[in-house]
Amino acid sequence: MTSNTSTQTNAPARRETLARGLSALALVGLGTVLGSLLGSQPSTAHAQVGIVGGASSTPAGESQGLLSAADQRKTIIDELRATNSRLERIEGLLSKGLTVKVSEMPAVRESKKAE
Repeated sequence: MTSNTSTQTNAPARRETLARGLSALALVGLGTVLGSLLGSQPSTAHAQVGIVGGASSTPAGESQGLLSAADQRKTIIDELRATNSRLERIEGLLSKGLTVKVSEMPAVRESKKAE
């Protein structure tokens, strides 16, 4: 009878642990999905290194895409602003809370404690 009573008193703790685990799993899944969605967009943060005003090996009229230090800073600032706005959107989604629908529960193993 003692083992039955201890199983009943541990049930709420097990449910709470299971709920926390499922919440964490849902957050990881959401992060993975959002990361793949946001990662598929082209990024403009790749700085291009070059000598400004140096000799050009391309024909006149074709741009090599070389940036001055000021242009690089502007590009970095723009990318930081875009990243901040994306992060704010993700934080907004997470702060609203997540609804998780569990379609299948794994079998619960009861551990036997040595008496």
